[in-house]
Amino acid sequence: MQPTTTTERIDAHWSQFLGVPPSALRDAGVRVTAHERLGDYRGVWFFVRGRSAVVSAPAGWVARLSRHCASAAAEELLSRSYVTRALEPSAGTIVGPSFQGWLPHDRFQPLSADDVRPLSDSGADSIRAVQSSCSQEEWEHGGIESAGAEIWAAFEGARVVALGQLRVHFDGAVDPCVITHPQHRGRGHASRVVSALAKQALSARQLVLYQTLLSNAPAIAIALRLGFEPYATLLAVRLAPDSDEPPPPSTFRRSE
Repeated sequence: MQPTTTTERIDAHWSQFLGVPPSALRDAGVRVTAHERLGDYRGVWFFVRGRSAVVSAPAGWVARLSRHCASAAAEELLSRSYVTRALEPSAGTIVGPSFQGWLPHDRFQPLSADDVRPLSDSGADSIRAVQSSCSQEEWEHGGIESAGAEIWAAFEGARVVALGQLRVHFDGAVDPCVITHPQHRGRGHASRVVSALAKQALSARQLVLYQTLLSNAPAIAIALRLGFEPYATLLAVRLAPDSDEPPPPSTFRRSE
C-alpha cells in the first residue's frame, strides 16, 4: 500500500533507501544492515534518529558491526572517535555529521521570490560566471549539475547572482541544491531560491528533503526559516582503499 501522509512518505523514503522496515526508524536501538540503495558504496552510513539508528554497510562488514554496535546507544554512532574505533584500521574519510531534513507541506513558510525564475537555454554563460567565481570545493558542495534538472536563478537586475536546482532521488523525492556568487552572499538570495524550488516541488506533490553539514550554520538557518524539520543525523565513513573485507574482531577497542 502506498503511503498516504507526508510523515508516512518520509519514513517510507528512508526505510526503502536503507533497506529496513519503517519501525527501525522509530524504535530505540541499533540495526545493522547491508547496503540497499547505497549499492556498492565503499563506506558505512551511521543514520541516527533520536534513540534509533541504522548502520548501512557493505555486506562483508555487517556481522562485525552487528557485534560491536548492537549494544551502543544511538547517539554514540555520531562520535567520530567511536566510528573510527569500530572500523579500525579501515576507517577513511569521515563526512559529517550532517543534517537530514524534510519539509511537511503544512510547515512551509514561503518567501517572496519575484527575482527567482528558471534559466532559459541561453543561460550557460551565467552558470559559468557563477561557477568561475567559486572554488572547486564550493561548486561541488553546491550540487548544481548542468546535465541535471532545470536550473533556477536569482537575479539582481540582469545579473545572475545565485543558482538552484532540485536533485531527484530514487523515488521521486527531491532536495534543493543552491550556490550564491561570493560577492552577493548574505543578502537572502539562497533563501529565495530554495523557497522557489520548494514551492515548485510541493505543488507537484513531491517529497522535499534537505541535506547539509551540521557545521554549515547558514544552510541550516535557511532550512529552518522555510519550515524544514530535522529527520535524522548522518555520519558517513568511507573505507580505506585496501579494506574490502573487515579485519578480525579483536582489532576493535571500545573506550569505557
